[in-house]
Amino acid sequence: MTPPEQQPVRALALAGLAASWVAMSVGYWLPGLGLPRMDVAMWNGNLLVPDTTSVGLAWTVGAIQGLGFGALLGIVYGRVARPRLPGPAALRGIIWGSALAVVFGMVLMPLLYGAGIFGVRWSSAMPVTVAVWHLAYGATLGVCERL
Repeated sequence: MTPPEQQPVRALALAGLAASWVAMSVGYWLPGLGLPRMDVAMWNGNLLVPDTTSVGLAWTVGAIQGLGFGALLGIVYGRVARPRLPGPAALRGIIWGSALAVVFGMVLMPLLYGAGIFGVRWSSAMPVTVAVWHLAYGATLGVCERL
């Protein structure tokens, strides 16, 4: 096993890709827990190709963007954040996911989607949804980047 400080970029990107896929999947399962659906792929697709009449195209473009950004954040986590975070791998990932949730909820949701801070304009339960989605990303990233 490669020491964490020497983890190849491709391994970190793959861990970020896997974590993004898990988080995107969790977003579709959240209504089963009584929380709003978090379809980040469709949200991003509607921003990137707003004039398309094809829902499938918008979702695909948004999913590719989300997976790519998740891979990039996996690299940033592995090279910059992980060495500075305490605890075991899963806890470090959860801390990273929590930090991303704060940035997403306080900056991206109001500015990009017009949903208000943590999406409260869409639903009063959206802050919990945002937290669960990013914790799923972080925990998966923390575990997968060690493999």
